[in-house]
Amino acid sequence: MRMTIEELIEKSVFSSDSNYNGMFTKHLIPEEYSPLSERNICGCWLLVFKSKEIKNTWVEIYNTFKTFLAQNEDMSRVLAFEAIHHLDELTIVQNRGFNEAYTTSSYSEFLEDGSCKPNEWILRDLQNLQKAISELPEFRCDSMNQKEIIKKMIHESFIEPNSELKWTEPWTIYLPSISSKDLEKWTK
Repeated sequence: MRMTIEELIEKSVFSSDSNYNGMFTKHLIPEEYSPLSERNICGCWLLVFKSKEIKNTWVEIYNTFKTFLAQNEDMSRVLAFEAIHHLDELTIVQNRGFNEAYTTSSYSEFLEDGSCKPNEWILRDLQNLQKAISELPEFRCDSMNQKEIIKKMIHESFIEPNSELKWTEPWTIYLPSISSKDLEKWTK
């Protein structure tokens, strides 16, 4: 029997503050309660959006970003998106990914610490990712706001250290950097 959104929230082991990003509340659901058919040992994120309009705009930005990157052959070889699944008009769910996976954020901390030699495979995969990013064409659309948002998302997702970009085979991005300001600008 499928659990309701409220029952899933009750089973969560972590919930963000309801105002932490102005768009959704994020709940960590343990594997045993995951509504996904392919469960992840680290559980899943349940995102409950404040409104249908916010969710729809967030998903539109997410899909535009994903489509733009997937259309590039080099990026599609080195990057995958963790799928999002719609549970209802306000809620999406996504597997969380391996908790201890290298992220570009944790790798940045590792390099700053400098206590041991970097893994040669991550160095290769970072180089391949950076090469694919450097060769991305400019995002083309009629809206300057949308163009700026996609450019910002590329920078925040791949240039700056990011805890949502995990070193897998290929790299996997989980929740891309979409802010409430992006939502406001997207539709203008």
